[in-house]
Amino acid sequence: MLKDFEKAMSSFQTAVSLDPRHYNAWYGMAHVCFSQERYKLAEVYISKALGVNKSSAICCTQLALVQFRQRNHVGALRLLDTAAQLSHSNPIPRFHKAKVLESLGQNEEALQQLEELSRSWPKEPNIYISIGKLLKKLKRPHEAVLNFSWALDFSRHGTNSHIREEVDEMYQVSEAEGRNAEDDFFVHHSTSEDPSQLEEEEGGGGGGGGGYARGGRRELIKIESRDLVLASLNGIVSLSVLRKLSFAVKNNHMPCITVTYIVW
Repeated sequence: MLKDFEKAMSSFQTAVSLDPRHYNAWYGMAHVCFSQERYKLAEVYISKALGVNKSSAICCTQLALVQFRQRNHVGALRLLDTAAQLSHSNPIPRFHKAKVLESLGQNEEALQQLEELSRSWPKEPNIYISIGKLLKKLKRPHEAVLNFSWALDFSRHGTNSHIREEVDEMYQVSEAEGRNAEDDFFVHHSTSEDPSQLEEEEGGGGGGGGGYARGGRRELIKIESRDLVLASLNGIVSLSVLRKLSFAVKNNHMPCITVTYIVW
């Protein structure tokens, strides 16, 4: 982030005076004005940068953000599509497109964009944070917690407080719930890659008996693996979400992890 806008602007202006085709300097001036919310002037400078280098996806993305701040939403989306075409390997234009769609209330379309990004960039925590926030808006809290858990796992230190705050906001566990938290997660571990081999049984509370697959080792645990870190975040996951996880694990040729009994 630019700390001293006046010095930065002076340096960029000097560069432009020496070389009027120095598009990085024009871009820098636009960035300074954008940071100062001087959007009209930012548009002038970024347009000059694009005039020098029409194939710059970064400049095209910056112009899209300027257009968006000036409430030209259609123009912003069109420019972001152009930027994505200019640089297929660059996730930034598509990420910004998802954020623009979200701001316009087109949450399903935004979610689709982000999910496509997550397949191309599977270890980028910001993508999972954005997916989690969208899923919260769409009233899909269990899947939101799952994505926040991935964001934590892929973040540099795994301790991002703002991610944990998002989760805590959704799942506030009372003292009574906390005492019984371990009873919420009964997990069966199997080396089988076919979840259909596992038996499920609805039934009574606590640490009660049946409902486990034949021959399977049963245990009561707090789930700590990458895909099932949910318990450590005080989340309560649905059976359908964990079935999806089981399918994902199966496709990755890893030991299948499937919920066979869950106490609500």
